[in-house]
Amino acid sequence: MKYTIIFLLFLSLESFTSSGAEIALSENGAEWLSYLRSEQVCKKFSIPTYKGIQLITDLRKISGQTNTTNNRREKKSVLRQESWNSIQNFLKEQSGIHFVSREHEDPGKIRATVTFYGLSARFFNHGIMTKLRMRVRFYMTYQQSPSGEISAIMRSEASRTSGILELKIKNPSPSEEHSVHKYRISVPDALLIRLFSVRPGSRNAEKLFSEILEESEKKKLNPPGQDKMLLDTIHFLAKRNPAFLKPLWVISYNRKALAFDEKQYPLAVTHKKEKSGLFSRFFKKTRPVPPDQKFLSVQYQITMDENVRFHRPVWHKKSDFIPLDIYFRNDSGTAFAAYPKDSVTVEFKVPAPVAWYGRKDRSRIHNILHDRLLIPMKDQIIQGFSMERGKAGHLNTWLKEAESCPEIYAIGQDLRPPAD
Repeated sequence: MKYTIIFLLFLSLESFTSSGAEIALSENGAEWLSYLRSEQVCKKFSIPTYKGIQLITDLRKISGQTNTTNNRREKKSVLRQESWNSIQNFLKEQSGIHFVSREHEDPGKIRATVTFYGLSARFFNHGIMTKLRMRVRFYMTYQQSPSGEISAIMRSEASRTSGILELKIKNPSPSEEHSVHKYRISVPDALLIRLFSVRPGSRNAEKLFSEILEESEKKKLNPPGQDKMLLDTIHFLAKRNPAFLKPLWVISYNRKALAFDEKQYPLAVTHKKEKSGLFSRFFKKTRPVPPDQKFLSVQYQITMDENVRFHRPVWHKKSDFIPLDIYFRNDSGTAFAAYPKDSVTVEFKVPAPVAWYGRKDRSRIHNILHDRLLIPMKDQIIQGFSMERGKAGHLNTWLKEAESCPEIYAIGQDLRPPAD
């Protein structure tokens, strides 16, 4: 199958190697992509099912996650910007549902995200594949002139000197297909750089994980014990395959985050029955008992990502700071692929407590969002993309199916630097 939905850039990294920066992988784009395909992405990394279930169960017990950000079911679609604008306008005009920004508006600044990805671990549970992946995320802002020139690239306050180390679990159980659990801690750049190159299971690794735990527990952002369990889980998976820790690629994009709150979501109820007298008992007749209706405040979330680009990771082993501005400069030579320029990646997220309701149990607002948001997202997705995959998932698919996608090879060959 031919994929025409991405364009490959394969640019040189000469500007960084000449300044002494260490490049994680090969300078040559086509060579690097071939390495990534043959040595990492196409090799399956599995753990025993019983161990995977145990890890997820222990994390779930200690975290008690209930918010939409960390415990949700999500649906993703890559749409043309024009299609997405029409969907939004129709939803607002026909239903009055208007999603508002979840973030403080900062006029003139564009919010962006840079995420480092390692290799994912996986296991199967009753035919459903569960994936566990370590990511490191940074939040950025920049300004862009009408001519497209980018300036004032800065880290946000949350990422000033640290990144968000995250364990993302997709399909945590057979009954939670397409749902996501996330566990996060904040880790200083200097410790992250050491983490990217440490040998799992070594004394240095044990010392490093202890330092990361000490730093994270100072901030007291998570329930007691969660940080240690998260780090122990990451270390266990890294011992199975060191590539779990090492960034293989970086994804950058501009992001807008929206939300809509439904304050009184009627939870599904079970209609109990009681016997209604001696005669009815004889004939086993029952009558329904009025249910005790309960309500829950839920938040639906939408994220919209534009300018999605894939990069080779860059960091300095002897530095205490990870360079991030390079992923927004066109002359940096890190980018090797991108989504279409006029596309927007939309994620619709529903909190776990109501995410699996059928039509009869869903609230009126939930059904409207399903019919007027989710279904159009599915119908108007750009050909070649899938609602079952995220950005990393699409990259993996392209790499694995490269033999049926000759454009990847052809473009890579055409743009290789000429031999001396």
